[in-house]
Amino acid sequence: MKSSVAFFFTLIVITCNCFFFHRFLFFIFVFLFNMAKEEASTTLTSESYLYLHPDESQVVALVSPVLDSTNYHSWSKSMLTALSAKNKSQFVNGSAKKPEKENSLFNAWQRCNDMVVSWIVHSMSSNIRQSILWMENAEDI
Repeated sequence: MKSSVAFFFTLIVITCNCFFFHRFLFFIFVFLFNMAKEEASTTLTSESYLYLHPDESQVVALVSPVLDSTNYHSWSKSMLTALSAKNKSQFVNGSAKKPEKENSLFNAWQRCNDMVVSWIVHSMSSNIRQSILWMENAEDI
């Protein structure tokens, strides 16, 4: 952004005697305002399901006991509760749709999805873990 501002101010100096100087300044103001607005719109707050707290760890089992062949219903309820408490249940219920790669939120979505996948994987017994290890989307698991 600094290089853009420097470029525009260089143009201002060149066009100072120009009849359209005021219009040019207005254009710069609008351009910078829109850049700031775009940057602000991609800033994630703790209220967003795409927000990850810096202290989150991907190697933590969110629930205990881990999933085995005998406890799916209680494990599932515990996992959904834990994900909901972390504002990440949208990744398993399908409401957090994967954005296009060009979307400014794609990287945030990918990080959160990977974190949820890791939490789920680490909350399963090793024999079940092997069957889902290569699934990339939390919703698919």
